Amino acid sequence: MQKLLLALVVVIGIGLGLYTYSQRSTTAVVTTPAATSTTEIPVPVATHADRITWVDSGRVFVFAPGSRFTVVLDSTRYEAGKLSCSPATVLRELPVATAAKEGEFVQTFETAQSGECWLTDGDFSIKIRIVADTAKKEIFNAPQGYSFMLPVTVTKTQGSDGDMYADKPLARFELARNDESANTTGTNLGEAAVLVGTASSKEKVAACLTSHDDEVARGQRTLDGIPFSVFKSLGAAAGNRYDVTSMRTVHAGMCWEVAEFVHYGVIGNYDPGVALDFDAAAVAARLDEIAATFAF
Repeated sequence: MQKLLLALVVVIGIGLGLYTYSQRSTTAVVTTPAATSTTEIPVPVATHADRITWVDSGRVFVFAPGSRFTVVLDSTRYEAGKLSCSPATVLRELPVATAAKEGEFVQTFETAQSGECWLTDGDFSIKIRIVADTAKKEIFNAPQGYSFMLPVTVTKTQGSDGDMYADKPLARFELARNDESANTTGTNLGEAAVLVGTASSKEKVAACLTSHDDEVARGQRTLDGIPFSVFKSLGAAAGNRYDVTSMRTVHAGMCWEVAEFVHYGVIGNYDPGVALDFDAAAVAARLDEIAATFAF
């Protein structure tokens, strides 16, 4: 009887041992997978080109003496090596350091002395201005009694061909194509400028601080301690867009307007690779910077 009980205990012990071994040997080892990042590294988006092309024709570039720039044009449309600037003392041509792609030609220049000229080849032309210090600013005092603190790279012209409420345009201050704060070389930007004008008729003065046509009121902005009513509009015509921020106030019996005018082409209308989409935020900030210096 004792032997029988001992045998039974041994059998039960072996059974429990085998069960325990079986459990240990069949339990899967679970490892936590290493965390993986799904955040992609952002790819820088070019906001301007490092060379001048046909999309820059008609625009103004401002350089310091000793600056170098490259022009790339279609060799089927323009004659290679015929880009020229008059007077010739403003620029000198350099040997081409980079090979041109098929169907293109390249010309590289270095600015020599202060001055300006039109660099042309057939219907392509750009205005080159050379100033001693491109970072310098200067006071612009208008005979009508207003002033700005302007970058020397801004092109100043009388009158304006931009969209304005004022019926007497006074001045236009256009950004250089290669502006240091808003470079738009090789982009779909047509022009960006601050415009100034006045209106003196009784009807215009009375309605100076209200929106007109497709304008949307955007509150107020203070210039020279004076509140200006702000209006925004966006016009369109044949693939072009006209973005206008108009700031108006009544001063000395007249309606005064300071407007930020941006004209650009719809990027989808360009063939791929022909033009970059300009940095609208940088251009707006530069125009804001200039408009903020307006004073009576």
